[in-house]
Amino acid sequence: MPKISYNKYRSLNMISFCYPLKNRTIFVSNHEGDKILTTPLIDSVRSVINSFNSNDEFEIIISDFGSTDTDFAWLKEMNVNHKIVKINHHDGHFSRGLGLNTAAKHSQGDIIFFIDADMLIDSHFIEEAKQILSNENYDLYFPICWSFNDPEHETGWWRYTGHGNVLVNRDYWFDNNLSWWERDCWGKEDGDLFNRTSERAARQNAKGFYHMWHDEEAHLSSVYLEVPS
Repeated sequence: MPKISYNKYRSLNMISFCYPLKNRTIFVSNHEGDKILTTPLIDSVRSVINSFNSNDEFEIIISDFGSTDTDFAWLKEMNVNHKIVKINHHDGHFSRGLGLNTAAKHSQGDIIFFIDADMLIDSHFIEEAKQILSNENYDLYFPICWSFNDPEHETGWWRYTGHGNVLVNRDYWFDNNLSWWERDCWGKEDGDLFNRTSERAARQNAKGFYHMWHDEEAHLSSVYLEVPS
């Protein structure tokens, strides 16, 4: 059983947002016969920036596996000049676990937030997450997101499946030598982590945490070009 991190009561100020990436910056989705341009990573990073005040500390770490849909120039157009942005480039097939492990090794935050490129957050979610992780009973938080099912983001449902997005107390992660399963592509690595850490994990419906709508078929066939087995 993983040990409790006794350093967890220090101030949980800085958050490291760790993204695994392969062509999720811009792609075309289909909806009722219409083609819709979707920009998941750009929208996600913008929501992160908008969730903090100018003097708040956070960093964005992207583990990129040879994306061909962006040169990341758009980051310069956002108000991130006073924030830390790190991009790690990987060769070979996309591996979500490898990307997240690499990002964690380069992180400096008190909280490590392993987050997918199609997620949105707001300031309420950040404050709630910090409050949960300051509780002596928890070192991880697996939030349940509200998943939109239309391009206008007007309707959706609570997505109870999946444990891929998680916030972790930094000391707990490294004190226990935790890591993600580094399988090719993605899938099952989230359940593996949850099963190993659930005794120290909080999980609840999270206000201010959203999964963007996008065409799942386009996402699999045009984004990763790999379907997990």
